[in-house]
Amino acid sequence: MGKLGKVFGLGKKGKISISIEKPSCIAGELIHAVVLKATGKEKVSWEQRIGQEFETEDFEREHEFFKEKIILSQIPHTLQPGDYVYPFQYQLPSTLPGVFSLERYACLGVNNLEATVQYKFKATLEDLKARTYVVVHERLAQRIQPSQDSITQNIHWFCCLSRGKCTLAVAMDKNVYLPGETAQILCHITNDSHVNISALRCHLYQDITLTLAFPEAQTFTRLIAEARFSGVPAVPSSSDR
Repeated sequence: MGKLGKVFGLGKKGKISISIEKPSCIAGELIHAVVLKATGKEKVSWEQRIGQEFETEDFEREHEFFKEKIILSQIPHTLQPGDYVYPFQYQLPSTLPGVFSLERYACLGVNNLEATVQYKFKATLEDLKARTYVVVHERLAQRIQPSQDSITQNIHWFCCLSRGKCTLAVAMDKNVYLPGETAQILCHITNDSHVNISALRCHLYQDITLTLAFPEAQTFTRLIAEARFSGVPAVPSSSDR
């Protein structure tokens, strides 16, 4: 009923809902939905140590970097009781960043760092409102291809006595992964030393760049996941043969 309904105390006389065809999409993809407004917003908050007295100051920033208003249908007349559906297509900009969420991170002089990037679709008709959130993945800017690297180092005992060499070669099936995918990693170890390798560890790190807390951008690194595998025995010495 809108404003007139509020004046006469009639309240809301209808319901509006919104639905998205897919729960997630890629930047630049077509969206099939019933919606009037599409927004993208980033938020960040943290505590930062100030001066030498170990005092902290709270910071908070919010930026709406994407906003579009789509008029689905002009309604010059009164809607009769019933269900009304307004399907449409809307193409997301191809340069949108992917969704992001970080909670309670701390490093150096920064504490309780929280950051989010989220997208919302909101439908309105006078005082009727409905909203839903959608997952947007950033469009790949590089070609997907296998990745590999290797390193060879001398093993020393007490920094002087050489104990041989060890070579580690790592190959991955590709250099880009989407959320939910499993990274396939193949490790080849050539232990030509007389030292046992007790274990092999694999770590996944995330680099976080914060540009608001300092005169220059600061990059922090946090451990996301790790795995431990069995090691490789040493080359038998002449006395063991």
